[in-house]
Amino acid sequence: MAVLFNIRTMKTNDKKTPSKLKLIVLVWLVVFPMILLLGSVIDMLFSKIHYIIKSLVLSLTLVSSMIYFIMPFLNKVFGKWLQKKH
Repeated sequence: MAVLFNIRTMKTNDKKTPSKLKLIVLVWLVVFPMILLLGSVIDMLFSKIHYIIKSLVLSLTLVSSMIYFIMPFLNKVFGKWLQKKH
């Protein structure tokens, strides 16, 4: 397993670190539709609950699914593109 960031030296492994711009684009292309979709579903399911609770459920669902499922999948699919240096 490649280490992307060494906490002791506070340096990144430049060979494996994806461009921040590529990560921004990739994450935004996933997060924006998920917010719209999950927001609508949560609003329908919890229509009588306060909007702060709905926002809590939305953020918890979105962040946990991004970390555990979506980002690992995107890294497999777009890994070569993410690590390609221009």
